[in-house]
Amino acid sequence: MDAAAALAGLQQLSPRIERAVVLDADGGVLGSTHDDPAATERLAGAVADVLAAAGALRSADDEVTRVEIELAEGGLFVLREG
Repeated sequence: MDAAAALAGLQQLSPRIERAVVLDADGGVLGSTHDDPAATERLAGAVADVLAAAGALRSADDEVTRVEIELAEGGLFVLREG
């Protein structure tokens, strides 16, 4: 299953997901729920910024694997594997 198909399945399971993106290890976009490439790149950049900020707060050398941000009208979830 490719990233686009996985994201489509995820949106079917959870219709509250507004936008999602799958990135490779270098931050390149593998799949997105958004049709606008510029919006996808902005989301990918925001994910990279969130991971960098979370990493700066850690005292250990371990990579950040999960970040959750609660907002007034939703949330942002970042998961990293591998």
